[in-house]
Amino acid sequence: MSIIYVHGLITFAALFWFKIITLGLIFYFVNSYKQKELYYYQNLGVSKLILWISTMAIDIILFILLIIITLKIK
Repeated sequence: MSIIYVHGLITFAALFWFKIITLGLIFYFVNSYKQKELYYYQNLGVSKLILWISTMAIDIILFILLIIITLKIK
């Protein structure tokens, strides 16, 4: 958020694509190396798809809200 605060909304595209790439890397890492840790949630009846959708949605919503708050403060 400090990058947007200093440089303005011009850097949004670069930060957005950086965010998408890092989310993809996290998705790959968790599905490849941490697959057995998801059994706890599967035993509770929560599917992997619901976990991923909710996690990604919350992350993107927080990202956009923080950008909006940063621009309002500036």
